[in-house]
Amino acid sequence: MKTLYVAETRTNDGKTFLTLGLAREFQARLGEIGFIKPLGMADLRAGEMRLDEDAILIERACRVHANVQDMCPVTINREFTEEFYAAANPDDLLARVLDAYGRVSAGKQLVVAEGTGHAAMGGFLGLSNARVASALGARVLLVASGGIGQPIDDVLLNVAFYERFGVGMVGVVFNKVYPHEHEVLERVAGRLLEGKGVRFLGAIPYDPELSRPRVMDVLEATEGELLHGDDRLGETITRLHVGAMTAQRAMQFLRGGELIITPGDRGDMILAALTAARLGARPAALVLTGGVPPVEPVLRAIRAHDVPVMTVKANSFDTAKCVGDLRVRISPADTERVDRVARLVKEHVDMDAVQAALE
Repeated sequence: MKTLYVAETRTNDGKTFLTLGLAREFQARLGEIGFIKPLGMADLRAGEMRLDEDAILIERACRVHANVQDMCPVTINREFTEEFYAAANPDDLLARVLDAYGRVSAGKQLVVAEGTGHAAMGGFLGLSNARVASALGARVLLVASGGIGQPIDDVLLNVAFYERFGVGMVGVVFNKVYPHEHEVLERVAGRLLEGKGVRFLGAIPYDPELSRPRVMDVLEATEGELLHGDDRLGETITRLHVGAMTAQRAMQFLRGGELIITPGDRGDMILAALTAARLGARPAALVLTGGVPPVEPVLRAIRAHDVPVMTVKANSFDTAKCVGDLRVRISPADTERVDRVARLVKEHVDMDAVQAALE
């Protein structure tokens, strides 16, 4: 039984993206695989359980059969870390990970493990990626962001840390690579890394569709209340438009797919957006700010159109900032994006080399 440990050189380089694609492909190649994320964030609650979103994603999107608590045996938040400093033993946490790993790996040819951030992340808990990968007898596949200079330095820094713990490397995959970077990345980065003993295993192109939020993401992030349009929560948002100008001027900028943020008492702006929808430039959604509901005639117009509309308590500035800072996550129910990720990984990562490195 082999273990592939997927980690990144910096936060948000695309670790979950790569893990999802690898898990889907190895399921197709090997049959049922195991999965574990040794250290995760307590994103979700289910009764007394605190669950990591990535573990739920892999469990459901890849149909991995295991106790979800075993798939992410240690989850942390601010309260947990304070308790840890006071009482917990790092060796106890590692023992918890190893026990869970024993259960998720039973009867499997391969376990895909998802790390948390860079090689030293989790070290304050005694669960750095390097220490955990070593304890699991895993080999590490790194994912780094696109680019030539800093990403290569990041890769070499992380490799050095893993080597201190005796962890073998499968190689590195670059993610979110722009078209003008692709050829030079393969030629230059590939040569530089191979000279350092690190295999270059692929460059996944940047896909803007996977970075664009959907209406459901905004509804959740802003803690909004949906007034209308629950059948269009999967709409993709192409642009953000804050309706702080006149309705007449705003009409000049609407092309379709926008998220329009405007105060709930700006009936003129709301009606202009609905008019644009009728003329073929349908916005993705409207977010009505300030906790002010629209007046009844405007509500009737909203109900007569197929544009999602939500209200939020925050003002327009804070709402726009919240949406601008939104980190898009893939839902297991979003089969279109799950399939898109799987296809990108299959097409742009040397899966045969990854598998051979684990033999």
